[in-house]
Amino acid sequence: MINDDLKNNLEKYFEAKKKFDDLNELPTMDYSRDREIIGKALALLSMVADSVRSMAETDASTTVIFEFRTEPELLPGDLATAILLKDGRYVVRMSIALIHLFYLHIRDIGNIPERSYDPSAIVLMAAVAAIAHEVAHILYGHLDTDPKSENHGSGADRALEADADRRGGGGMLSTFMSLTQRKLLAGDTGLKSKGEFLEAAFLGQIVLCAVIGTNPSERSKKYHGPSVRFACFSAGLSEMAARQDFLSRQAIIERLSAAGDIAASFISPKRPMLSSVLTAEEDDAKQFEEITCVLMSRIVPEKADLATVLRRRN
Repeated sequence: MINDDLKNNLEKYFEAKKKFDDLNELPTMDYSRDREIIGKALALLSMVADSVRSMAETDASTTVIFEFRTEPELLPGDLATAILLKDGRYVVRMSIALIHLFYLHIRDIGNIPERSYDPSAIVLMAAVAAIAHEVAHILYGHLDTDPKSENHGSGADRALEADADRRGGGGMLSTFMSLTQRKLLAGDTGLKSKGEFLEAAFLGQIVLCAVIGTNPSERSKKYHGPSVRFACFSAGLSEMAARQDFLSRQAIIERLSAAGDIAASFISPKRPMLSSVLTAEEDDAKQFEEITCVLMSRIVPEKADLATVLRRRN
């Protein structure tokens, strides 16, 4: 169940969506299933938000605000973001339209062969990946100072975005480790076992990178392409799962491989963007290895050492 505020936001979004569709003379759609799945995603995200707020306020005396926006269409750069206000509060903003885009990617998939979980689990995991990326910016000090003013050059933003992908991927594991969040996933999507959770999380990362990583406005000096971004997300989740003895390294590799196979089976004219995540871009990968990784090795430790939240916790 979602609280009244989120329920109102959900209603406002679909009211605005209907007006947008009518204005653009789009076919009339039955959004009842869309509303149901997005509501489940918002319920899970509200739990994630509560956990982050509680940690930040209790351990670091820091305020983190979460906002779920209701506009039916936004510029891709506004779909999810984290900012630091002048008064020292952090704000994570996420558009309900982004969650809807995730759902539209799997809308016509009835089931996943030989899997007990519902495809809607992928939508929830994509939403968690998106918000975990933004939270990582806050936790690891990415917003506390301007990297461009620290003599790291124009690639600094891209290095921090890659770090947020990696750390956000690792942060997704906490969703299964939380009893309340795990119960919600099991009840709403049938996602119960560790292996299937990990697989669905990888699939969610793929869908996230397909949706936001293939838009021209996102392909800039600030972001790598979708295949590199998924590599960062999945590496973060794999590393955290191995470190926490969540599953054996072999089992983690098998679930990552299975997620890739499942995503490949989803590719169709309706979902062409998935192929861009699963196909490596050699030039982008080379730039990541030769430039971004070098910058990450310099910037990331500096940022983490000075991070407001982590510093106050220690």
